[in-house]
Amino acid sequence: MKKGLIILIPMLIVFSFIGIKFYNAQENETINNKVEDYKPNNNIVYNENKENKEVLENIFIAKEEHIENILVMGVDEGGERSDVMIVASVNKEDKSVKLTSVMRDTLSYIPTSNTYQKLNHSYMEGGPEETLLAFNENFGLDIKDYVVFDYDSVIDIIDFMGGYPTYVTSNEAKDMEISEGDYTLDGKDTLTYMRIRYNSGGDQGRNQRQRDVMFYIMEEAKDLDTFELIKFAGKLLPSIKTSYTLMDVKDLMGLYDVIKNDMAMEEYSFPSEYKGKILNDNLWYAVPKTLESNVKTMHENIHGSNYELNDKIIEINEEIIRRSGVE
Repeated sequence: MKKGLIILIPMLIVFSFIGIKFYNAQENETINNKVEDYKPNNNIVYNENKENKEVLENIFIAKEEHIENILVMGVDEGGERSDVMIVASVNKEDKSVKLTSVMRDTLSYIPTSNTYQKLNHSYMEGGPEETLLAFNENFGLDIKDYVVFDYDSVIDIIDFMGGYPTYVTSNEAKDMEISEGDYTLDGKDTLTYMRIRYNSGGDQGRNQRQRDVMFYIMEEAKDLDTFELIKFAGKLLPSIKTSYTLMDVKDLMGLYDVIKNDMAMEEYSFPSEYKGKILNDNLWYAVPKTLESNVKTMHENIHGSNYELNDKIIEINEEIIRRSGVE
Protein backbone atom coordinates (compact mmCIF):
# COMPACT_ATOMS: atom_id res chain seq x y z
CA MET A 1 0.00 0.00 0.00
CA LYS A 2 1.49 3.35 -1.02
CA LYS A 3 2.52 5.76 1.69
CA GLY A 4 0.70 9.06 1.41
CA LEU A 5 -2.61 10.64 2.19
CA ILE A 6 -5.10 8.53 4.05
CA ILE A 7 -8.63 9.80 4.35
CA LEU A 8 -10.32 8.61 7.50
CA ILE A 9 -13.97 9.51 7.81
CA PRO A 10 -15.74 7.44 10.47
CA MET A 11 -18.32 10.10 11.18
CA LEU A 12 -20.60 7.76 13.04
CA ILE A 13 -18.43 8.29 16.10
CA VAL A 14 -17.96 11.99 15.41
CA PHE A 15 -21.72 12.23 14.96
CA SER A 16 -22.01 10.82 18.46
CA PHE A 17 -19.63 13.41 19.87
CA ILE A 18 -21.56 16.16 18.12
CA GLY A 19 -24.74 14.94 19.75
CA ILE A 20 -23.11 15.20 23.15
CA LYS A 21 -22.36 18.84 22.45
CA PHE A 22 -26.00 19.52 21.60
CA TYR A 23 -27.08 17.75 24.76
CA ASN A 24 -24.77 19.85 26.91
CA ALA A 25 -26.14 23.03 25.35
CA GLN A 26 -29.67 22.01 26.29
CA GLU A 27 -28.87 20.78 29.81
CA ASN A 28 -26.07 23.25 30.73
CA GLU A 29 -23.87 20.37 31.83
CA THR A 30 -20.11 19.93 31.51
CA ILE A 31 -18.29 16.93 30.11
CA ASN A 32 -15.55 16.05 32.58
CA ASN A 33 -13.46 13.88 30.28
CA LYS A 34 -11.83 16.65 28.28
CA VAL A 35 -8.30 17.47 27.30
CA GLU A 36 -6.85 20.29 29.34
CA ASP A 37 -7.36 23.87 28.22
CA TYR A 38 -5.40 24.81 25.12
CA LYS A 39 -1.95 26.25 25.92
CA PRO A 40 -0.89 28.43 22.96
CA ASN A 41 2.54 29.55 24.18
CA ASN A 42 5.14 27.26 25.72
CA ASN A 43 6.76 30.21 27.52
CA ILE A 44 3.67 30.83 29.64
CA VAL A 45 2.88 28.78 32.71
CA TYR A 46 -0.84 27.97 32.93
CA ASN A 47 -2.91 26.91 35.87
CA GLU A 48 -6.58 26.57 36.59
CA ASN A 49 -7.26 30.10 37.81
CA LYS A 50 -9.92 32.12 36.07
CA GLU A 51 -7.69 35.08 35.26
CA ASN A 52 -5.31 33.06 33.10
CA LYS A 53 -8.19 31.47 31.20
CA GLU A 54 -9.75 34.84 30.45
CA VAL A 55 -6.44 36.23 29.19
CA LEU A 56 -6.01 33.15 27.01
CA GLU A 57 -9.44 33.51 25.45
CA ASN A 58 -9.17 37.27 24.87
CA ILE A 59 -5.71 37.24 23.32
CA PHE A 60 -5.30 34.06 21.36
CA ILE A 61 -8.59 32.64 20.18
CA ALA A 62 -12.01 33.49 18.88
CA LYS A 63 -14.47 31.77 21.20
CA GLU A 64 -18.21 31.51 20.98
CA GLU A 65 -19.97 29.45 23.60
CA HIS A 66 -22.55 28.04 21.19
CA ILE A 67 -19.94 26.76 18.70
CA GLU A 68 -17.70 23.77 19.36
CA ASN A 69 -14.79 22.83 17.11
CA ILE A 70 -13.64 19.20 16.95
CA LEU A 71 -10.41 18.26 15.17
CA VAL A 72 -10.77 15.05 13.13
CA MET A 73 -7.46 13.54 12.03
CA GLY A 74 -6.39 10.54 9.99
CA VAL A 75 -2.83 9.32 10.23
CA ASP A 76 -0.62 7.84 7.52
CA GLU A 77 0.22 4.16 7.55
CA GLY A 78 3.21 4.71 9.82
CA GLY A 79 1.12 6.71 12.27
CA GLU A 80 3.55 9.62 11.99
CA ARG A 81 1.68 12.36 10.13
CA SER A 82 -1.90 13.60 10.26
CA ASP A 83 -2.60 13.44 6.56
CA VAL A 84 -6.30 14.08 7.04
CA MET A 85 -7.30 17.14 9.03
CA ILE A 86 -10.89 18.31 9.31
CA VAL A 87 -12.40 20.86 11.66
CA ALA A 88 -15.97 19.83 12.49
CA SER A 89 -17.65 23.00 13.77
CA VAL A 90 -20.84 22.36 15.68
CA ASN A 91 -23.33 25.18 16.21
CA LYS A 92 -25.43 24.21 19.20
CA GLU A 93 -28.04 26.89 18.52
CA ASP A 94 -29.03 26.06 14.94
CA LYS A 95 -27.74 22.45 14.98
CA SER A 96 -25.52 22.98 11.97
CA VAL A 97 -22.27 21.13 11.27
CA LYS A 98 -19.62 22.84 9.16
CA LEU A 99 -16.73 20.72 7.89
CA THR A 100 -13.49 22.47 6.97
CA SER A 101 -10.86 20.21 5.44
CA VAL A 102 -7.32 21.59 5.66
CA MET A 103 -4.65 20.76 3.10
CA ARG A 104 -1.90 18.67 4.65
CA ASP A 105 0.83 20.58 2.76
CA THR A 106 -0.20 23.98 4.13
CA LEU A 107 2.88 25.98 5.16
CA SER A 108 2.37 26.50 8.89
CA TYR A 109 4.02 27.31 12.18
CA ILE A 110 4.77 24.24 14.33
CA PRO A 111 4.81 25.45 17.95
CA THR A 112 6.82 22.77 19.79
CA SER A 113 9.81 22.85 17.43
CA ASN A 114 9.35 26.57 16.64
CA THR A 115 9.65 25.78 12.92
CA TYR A 116 7.73 26.33 9.69
CA GLN A 117 6.78 23.08 7.99
CA LYS A 118 3.89 21.29 6.36
CA LEU A 119 0.98 21.31 8.77
CA ASN A 120 0.70 17.53 8.86
CA HIS A 121 4.27 17.29 10.21
CA SER A 122 2.92 18.62 13.50
CA TYR A 123 1.63 15.14 14.33
CA MET A 124 5.15 13.76 14.09
CA GLU A 125 6.37 16.52 16.42
CA GLY A 126 3.97 15.70 19.24
CA GLY A 127 0.97 13.64 18.24
CA PRO A 128 -2.64 14.86 18.13
CA GLU A 129 -2.08 17.38 20.90
CA GLU A 130 0.61 19.12 18.85
CA THR A 131 -1.59 19.21 15.75
CA LEU A 132 -4.42 20.64 17.84
CA LEU A 133 -2.00 23.27 19.19
CA ALA A 134 -0.83 24.13 15.68
CA PHE A 135 -4.42 24.59 14.49
CA ASN A 136 -5.22 26.90 17.36
CA GLU A 137 -2.11 29.05 16.93
CA ASN A 138 -2.18 29.28 13.13
CA PHE A 139 -5.92 29.75 12.76
CA GLY A 140 -7.05 31.39 16.01
CA LEU A 141 -9.39 28.53 16.91
CA ASP A 142 -10.48 27.18 20.29
CA ILE A 143 -10.27 23.44 19.65
CA LYS A 144 -10.07 21.27 22.75
CA ASP A 145 -11.21 17.86 21.47
CA TYR A 146 -9.85 15.57 18.79
CA VAL A 147 -10.52 12.21 17.16
CA VAL A 148 -7.78 10.26 15.32
CA PHE A 149 -8.55 7.35 12.97
CA ASP A 150 -6.47 4.74 11.20
CA TYR A 151 -6.90 2.60 8.06
CA ASP A 152 -9.03 -0.05 9.70
CA SER A 153 -11.60 2.54 10.81
CA VAL A 154 -12.40 3.58 7.24
CA ILE A 155 -12.61 0.02 5.98
CA ASP A 156 -14.84 -1.06 8.87
CA ILE A 157 -17.24 1.86 8.47
CA ILE A 158 -17.77 1.46 4.73
CA ASP A 159 -18.17 -2.32 4.98
CA PHE A 160 -20.57 -1.89 7.89
CA MET A 161 -22.71 0.43 5.76
CA GLY A 162 -22.72 -1.89 2.75
CA GLY A 163 -20.23 0.01 0.58
CA TYR A 164 -19.92 3.47 -0.92
CA PRO A 165 -21.81 4.09 -4.20
CA THR A 166 -20.10 6.51 -6.56
CA TYR A 167 -19.23 7.21 -10.17
CA VAL A 168 -15.50 6.81 -10.76
CA THR A 169 -14.34 9.30 -13.40
CA SER A 170 -11.77 8.50 -16.06
CA ASN A 171 -9.00 10.31 -14.15
CA GLU A 172 -9.94 8.64 -10.88
CA ALA A 173 -10.09 5.29 -12.64
CA LYS A 174 -6.59 5.84 -13.97
CA ASP A 175 -5.26 6.38 -10.46
CA MET A 176 -7.19 3.39 -9.11
CA GLU A 177 -6.24 1.19 -12.07
CA ILE A 178 -9.85 0.25 -12.77
CA SER A 179 -12.39 1.13 -15.46
CA GLU A 180 -14.48 4.29 -15.42
CA GLY A 181 -18.07 3.80 -14.31
CA ASP A 182 -20.57 3.31 -11.50
CA TYR A 183 -19.42 1.31 -8.49
CA THR A 184 -20.38 0.37 -4.98
CA LEU A 185 -16.92 0.36 -3.47
CA ASP A 186 -16.08 -1.83 -0.49
CA GLY A 187 -14.03 -0.52 2.41
CA LYS A 188 -10.60 -1.14 0.90
CA ASP A 189 -11.52 0.30 -2.49
CA THR A 190 -13.13 3.34 -0.87
CA LEU A 191 -9.91 3.94 1.03
CA THR A 192 -7.98 3.84 -2.23
CA TYR A 193 -10.56 6.11 -3.89
CA MET A 194 -10.12 8.66 -1.11
CA ARG A 195 -6.30 8.58 -1.18
CA ILE A 196 -5.70 9.14 -4.90
CA ARG A 197 -4.67 12.57 -6.16
CA TYR A 198 -2.13 12.52 -8.99
CA ASN A 199 -4.60 12.52 -11.90
CA SER A 200 -7.65 13.27 -9.78
CA GLY A 201 -7.55 16.93 -8.83
CA GLY A 202 -4.57 16.99 -6.48
CA ASP A 203 -5.14 17.89 -2.86
CA GLN A 204 -8.34 19.81 -3.63
CA GLY A 205 -9.89 16.87 -5.45
CA ARG A 206 -8.83 14.54 -2.68
CA ASN A 207 -10.33 16.84 -0.02
CA GLN A 208 -13.58 16.99 -1.98
CA ARG A 209 -13.85 13.20 -2.13
CA GLN A 210 -13.11 13.13 1.57
CA ARG A 211 -16.02 15.46 2.32
CA ASP A 212 -18.33 13.61 -0.10
CA VAL A 213 -17.77 10.34 1.72
CA MET A 214 -18.22 12.05 5.07
CA PHE A 215 -21.59 13.47 4.06
CA TYR A 216 -22.67 10.11 2.71
CA ILE A 217 -21.80 8.38 5.96
CA MET A 218 -23.61 10.99 8.03
CA GLU A 219 -26.72 10.67 5.88
CA GLU A 220 -26.65 6.90 6.08
CA ALA A 221 -26.13 7.06 9.84
CA LYS A 222 -29.56 8.62 10.22
CA ASP A 223 -31.10 5.22 9.45
CA LEU A 224 -29.18 3.39 12.17
CA ASP A 225 -30.99 2.67 15.41
CA THR A 226 -29.49 3.12 18.85
CA PHE A 227 -28.48 -0.53 19.22
CA GLU A 228 -26.63 -0.50 15.88
CA LEU A 229 -24.74 2.65 16.85
CA ILE A 230 -23.69 1.26 20.23
CA LYS A 231 -22.50 -1.95 18.61
CA PHE A 232 -20.59 -0.12 15.92
CA ALA A 233 -19.05 2.41 18.33
CA GLY A 234 -17.73 -0.43 20.47
CA LYS A 235 -16.16 -2.02 17.41
CA LEU A 236 -14.43 1.18 16.29
CA LEU A 237 -13.15 2.55 19.59
CA PRO A 238 -10.07 0.24 19.74
CA SER A 239 -8.82 1.69 16.44
CA ILE A 240 -9.18 5.36 17.34
CA LYS A 241 -7.39 7.79 19.63
CA THR A 242 -9.50 10.53 21.12
CA SER A 243 -9.85 13.02 23.93
CA TYR A 244 -13.31 11.54 24.51
CA THR A 245 -14.16 8.36 26.39
CA LEU A 246 -16.58 5.50 25.85
CA MET A 247 -18.85 7.04 28.49
CA ASP A 248 -19.23 10.14 26.33
CA VAL A 249 -20.48 8.01 23.44
CA LYS A 250 -22.85 6.06 25.66
CA ASP A 251 -24.34 9.27 27.07
CA LEU A 252 -25.32 10.36 23.59
CA MET A 253 -27.15 7.26 22.46
CA GLY A 254 -30.42 8.05 24.20
CA LEU A 255 -30.48 11.45 22.46
CA TYR A 256 -29.44 10.30 19.03
CA ASP A 257 -32.93 9.82 17.64
CA VAL A 258 -33.88 13.32 18.76
CA ILE A 259 -31.07 15.23 17.01
CA LYS A 260 -30.14 13.15 13.98
CA ASN A 261 -32.68 14.63 11.57
CA ASP A 262 -32.12 18.27 12.53
CA MET A 263 -28.55 18.76 11.34
CA ALA A 264 -27.68 21.11 8.48
CA MET A 265 -24.25 20.45 6.99
CA GLU A 266 -21.88 22.73 5.07
CA GLU A 267 -18.39 22.13 3.69
CA TYR A 268 -15.31 24.29 3.18
CA SER A 269 -11.63 23.93 2.33
CA PHE A 270 -8.55 25.67 3.73
CA PRO A 271 -6.68 27.52 2.40
CA SER A 272 -9.34 28.87 0.09
CA GLU A 273 -6.66 30.83 -1.78
CA TYR A 274 -3.10 29.56 -2.04
CA LYS A 275 -0.10 29.19 -4.32
CA GLY A 276 1.69 25.89 -4.77
CA LYS A 277 5.42 26.44 -4.46
CA ILE A 278 8.63 24.47 -3.91
CA LEU A 279 10.62 26.13 -1.13
CA ASN A 280 14.27 25.95 -0.09
CA ASP A 281 13.91 22.45 1.35
CA ASN A 282 12.83 21.20 -2.11
CA LEU A 283 9.35 20.31 -0.84
CA TRP A 284 6.06 21.43 -2.35
CA TYR A 285 3.87 23.60 -0.13
CA ALA A 286 0.40 25.06 -0.30
CA VAL A 287 1.24 28.62 0.70
CA PRO A 288 -1.81 30.62 1.86
CA LYS A 289 -2.44 33.89 -0.02
CA THR A 290 -2.31 35.21 2.67
CA LEU A 291 -2.68 33.43 6.01
CA GLU A 292 -4.45 36.50 7.39
CA SER A 293 -7.09 36.63 4.65
CA ASN A 294 -7.60 32.86 4.71
CA VAL A 295 -8.05 32.82 8.49
CA LYS A 296 -10.60 35.61 8.22
CA THR A 297 -12.50 33.58 5.61
CA MET A 298 -12.37 30.49 7.81
CA HIS A 299 -13.87 32.37 10.75
CA GLU A 300 -16.53 33.95 8.57
CA ASN A 301 -17.50 30.46 7.40
CA ILE A 302 -17.52 28.96 10.89
CA HIS A 303 -18.80 31.84 13.00
CA GLY A 304 -20.64 33.94 10.45
CA SER A 305 -18.90 37.11 11.61
CA ASN A 306 -15.72 39.11 11.14
CA TYR A 307 -12.64 37.95 13.04
CA GLU A 308 -10.07 40.30 14.55
CA LEU A 309 -6.64 38.80 13.97
CA ASN A 310 -4.49 38.25 17.05
CA ASP A 311 -0.82 39.17 17.23
CA LYS A 312 0.35 35.58 16.84
CA ILE A 313 -1.43 35.09 13.52
CA ILE A 314 -0.05 38.41 12.24
CA GLU A 315 3.45 37.27 13.22
CA ILE A 316 3.03 33.88 11.53
CA ASN A 317 1.62 35.53 8.41
CA GLU A 318 4.63 37.85 8.10
CA GLU A 319 7.06 34.95 8.50
CA ILE A 320 5.26 32.84 5.88
CA ILE A 321 5.50 35.74 3.43
CA ARG A 322 9.20 36.21 4.23
CA ARG A 323 10.00 32.52 3.74
CA SER A 324 7.87 31.92 0.64
CA GLY A 325 7.71 35.28 -1.13
CA VAL A 326 3.96 34.64 -1.58
CA GLU A 327 1.66 37.57 -0.78
